[in-house]
Amino acid sequence: MVKIKTLLNLGVYLLGFSGTLTAQSFPRYIIADQFGYAPDSRKIAVIKDPQTGFDADESFTPGQTYVVINAINGEQVHSGSPVPWNQGNTDASSGDKVWHFDFSGITETGTYFILDVDKNQRSFDFEISPVVYNEVLKQAVRTFYYQRAGISKDAGFAGTAWSDGASHIGALQDKNCRLFSDKDNPDTGLDLSGGWYDAGDYNKYTNWTANYVVEMIKAYIEKPDAWGDDYNLPESGNGIPDLLDEIKWGLDFLLRMQREDGSVLCIVGESHASPPSAATGQSLYGPATTSASLNTAAAFAISSKVYRNLNMTAYADTLLTRAQRAWEWAELNPAVIFNNNSAENNSLGVGAGNQEEDEYGRSMSKLEAACFLFDATNNLNYRDFFDSNFQNAHLIAWTFAYPYEPVTQDLLLYYTRIANASSAVSGQIRIAYRNAMLNNEDNFPAYYGHKDPYEAHMAAYTWGSNSQKGVTGSMYFNMILYGLDPARDQDARNASMGYLHYLHGVNPLNMVYLSNMYSFGGENCVNEFYHSWFCNGSLKWDRVGTSLYGPPPGYLTGGPNPSYNWAECCPGGCGSAANNAACLSENISPPKNQPKQKSYKDFNTSWPLNSWEITENSCGYQVNYIRLLSKFVNIQADCNGDTAGTAYMDTCGLCSGGNTGRIPTDELCDCPDFKRKAFLNPSACYSYISPSGKHIWIVSGLYSDTIPSGSGCDSILIVALTVPEIDIQVTQEGEILTAHALNASYRWLNCNENYTFVENAVGQNFSPGSTGEYAVEVSQQGCLDTSACFPVNITGLLYNTFGEGLEIYPNPADRFITIDLPDVNEKIYIEMTDHAGQLLMSEVFYHVKKLSLPLKEQKGLYFLTIRDNTGKRAVMKIILR
Repeated sequence: MVKIKTLLNLGVYLLGFSGTLTAQSFPRYIIADQFGYAPDSRKIAVIKDPQTGFDADESFTPGQTYVVINAINGEQVHSGSPVPWNQGNTDASSGDKVWHFDFSGITETGTYFILDVDKNQRSFDFEISPVVYNEVLKQAVRTFYYQRAGISKDAGFAGTAWSDGASHIGALQDKNCRLFSDKDNPDTGLDLSGGWYDAGDYNKYTNWTANYVVEMIKAYIEKPDAWGDDYNLPESGNGIPDLLDEIKWGLDFLLRMQREDGSVLCIVGESHASPPSAATGQSLYGPATTSASLNTAAAFAISSKVYRNLNMTAYADTLLTRAQRAWEWAELNPAVIFNNNSAENNSLGVGAGNQEEDEYGRSMSKLEAACFLFDATNNLNYRDFFDSNFQNAHLIAWTFAYPYEPVTQDLLLYYTRIANASSAVSGQIRIAYRNAMLNNEDNFPAYYGHKDPYEAHMAAYTWGSNSQKGVTGSMYFNMILYGLDPARDQDARNASMGYLHYLHGVNPLNMVYLSNMYSFGGENCVNEFYHSWFCNGSLKWDRVGTSLYGPPPGYLTGGPNPSYNWAECCPGGCGSAANNAACLSENISPPKNQPKQKSYKDFNTSWPLNSWEITENSCGYQVNYIRLLSKFVNIQADCNGDTAGTAYMDTCGLCSGGNTGRIPTDELCDCPDFKRKAFLNPSACYSYISPSGKHIWIVSGLYSDTIPSGSGCDSILIVALTVPEIDIQVTQEGEILTAHALNASYRWLNCNENYTFVENAVGQNFSPGSTGEYAVEVSQQGCLDTSACFPVNITGLLYNTFGEGLEIYPNPADRFITIDLPDVNEKIYIEMTDHAGQLLMSEVFYHVKKLSLPLKEQKGLYFLTIRDNTGKRAVMKIILR
C-alpha cells in the first residue's frame, strides 16, 4: 500500500472547499483506521477530548462541520456533524469524552482524510478499497518467518535490515539438544531444530506451538480465498499458499518433538542474544507430557485434512498416523506433567513462561484432539468421547462465552460442521454459543449499547489485551461463519470490524498496534517492543527512527495492561546503584496510573522496568490477529472490487488499470500530487519514498511559488537542481538527511514557522541534526540569474560516470535485467534498493563485460546502483512489470 501525503500543509486550495488551510499539528483528536476501510463497511471516525490520563491537560471540542477530503485531488466528498457519545459523558475505560462521525456512505476507492473545518484539525490519511488489508495481512504473517529458529534469514526474504544467519544450530544447540536433567550426557542428544521463537524470548513450547498451528489452519479453512503464494518467503511460488508453508514449518518441528512411543516433548529452552544467530548457549529440552501429546495430536489431525486436500497425501498420512499415536500415549498416560523454569524440579532457566496445563486444560485439549481426530478419521470412538465430555466445557457448563477460552469455544463450534456429528450435540452447542453472544452483557448487548466509545468493548484489560481484542472480534464473526443468527450478520460483521479498527489505530492513543508499518499505510505505529532481537539499546534494531532499522513490520504487541508494574525491588532495592538508577531511567506513567485503554507505552526497556508486560509480542497474539484480519481479505478481487480483475494501486495511490478507466503510473513524478506543485520547467524529476512513507522529489527547475510562512513542509523534500554538472548526494539514516555537493551550493530549508535558510559552502556536508523532512535548494556557485542556469537531465540513468558504454536493458523488465559494461576495473559492485531505500540485493562481480541478473521482486519501482573501486558510479531507475 502506498499513501499520498496531502498538500494541505503547503497551503493548497481545496477544490470544493472555500478556504486555505494553515499548519496543522500531528493528528491527535480525529481518529480513523490508519490503513482504511472496505467500501461496503461501516466507517466511524472517533473524535476525542481527553479528560483523565497522561493527556488530560489537552483539550479539544470539535467544530460543527466535518468533511471527508479526497487526498489526491483535494475534493470534498462528504460532510456532516459529529455526534456526542453517551450524551457527552466521559468514558471511564479511556478517560475521554468522545464524538462519532459516520462517513459510511463513502464507497469509492481512493485515499482520504477527515477534516474539522472549524478547528482546522484533521485525521491521518486512510484508504478505501476492497483490498485495503491485503498487504497488512501479508506483513502480519511474515512475522512468523522472522520468528523461525534454525534457518538463515537471507536478505532477499528478510531484507538487509533484518537478515541474519541461522540461529541455535551450533554445538550443543538444537541439532544436538539434550535433556535438561542430564545435559552432560550425549546419549540424550536429539535433533529438535526448527520451530518458532515463541515471543520476545527464543524458547519453543509444544503446547503453544500446536495451538498456533491449529489457529492458522482454522484461519485457512474459514477464509481460503484470503491467502496468496507471494509473501516473499523461501517457499513462495511453490503453488501452496504461504500460510500453509509457514504452518508446515511449525508442524515439522512438532514431528521432531514426537518420540517413537507417540509421546511428545514439551519444551526446548534456548539461549538469547541479538541477533539470534549470536546466541551460543546450550539448548535443553523437557520431557514428554500429556498436554504436549494431546495438543500435538489435535494439530496433526486438523492439519492432515488440509494437506490431503492439497494432494500432499504422504505428508497427510504421516500427520494422521502421528496424531493417533500421540492420542494413544496420552490415553495410557493421562496425567504426566512438567513445570518448566521451576526450582522444584531443577528446571530453572528451561524456558520462561510455564507451559503446563491444569486438569481442566488437559481435559479440553483431549476434547479438541478427539474432535479433530473424528473429523479426520470418521472413527466413532472419537465422536463418542466428544459427546460424553463436551458438557464439561465452560461454554456449556456456564452458558458464557468470553475471550479467555477461544480454543475451546471454537472447537465446539467446529464439531457442529463435521459430517456424522451427533445432531443433538451440535444443536446444543449452537444454541449455547448463540445465547451466550446475544445475552452476555459484554457481547452483543455491549455492541448494541455502544458501551465502548472506541467501538471495541472488553470488560477487562489484562496482559495481552490486544490478543483478546482479536479473539473478541472473531467471536462475533463466528456468528456469521456458523449461521447462528443470519438476521444479525451485518451487526456481527460491524462489531467484528470494530476490534480490527481498534488495533489499526481507533484507540485513545491513535496508534497502530503493529510494529513499523509506515511503508504499508500506518502513520503512527508501534516503534519498539520487547524482544531479545530488537532489544533496547541496539544500534540497528531498537526504535524506528532512532536505531538504524528498528524492528520488522507487522508484529502485534501485547497492548494496554493496567496491572503493569516495575520490578518489586524498585525504586531502591534492586541490588546496586546502577540497577536502582534503571528504575528511574524513564517515566512509566503511562502505562501506570492511567485509564485502562491508556495503560500503554511504546517502549522496550527490560528489567527492572519490565516492558514485556506491555509491549512483548507473542505468536499467540499474532495468530489471533491474523485469523480476524483474514476475514476481511480477498486476494481474488482487485482494488476496484472486480474478481480476477487486473486493477492495482499504483505509485500515486490510485486504483488504476483494469476496469477503472485510469492509466496506472509507477513514477511519482507523474502523480497528480506532484503536478500541483507548480514548478517552473520541471524538465527532469527523480523521486522516491522515504522510510517513513513520505514522498521525496528531486527536481530540475525552480519552485514558482513563495512557500507561505507557517505552512509547514513536513510532507515533501524538494531539491531544485539548476546545473547539469551538479554532484549532490543525499544520504538518509532513519529520517536524518545529509547532503554533500561537490560543485554547487545548497541551502537547507528548515520546516519550521520561520523557514530559516542555512547556507552551506561548496563541498561540505550539512546535516540538520534532528528528525524530520527538509527541503534542499541546490544551485551552481554564482548562478543567481536563473536564465543562465540549465536543468539537469535526470532520465533513465540518474547518474553515470562510466560513460556511453554502459547500457541496462530491458527497462521496464519482467524477470531479468541485462547490464553491458564498458572497460572497468576488476570489481563491480551492484546494489538494488526498493522505493523506500531498503537494500534488496548486494553483489560483487569480477572481470565482467556483460551479465544478466535475475530479479525476484514484485512489480514496482526499484533503483540499481553500479560502481567500481575507482569511483565510477551509475544509478538507474528500474521498473518491474
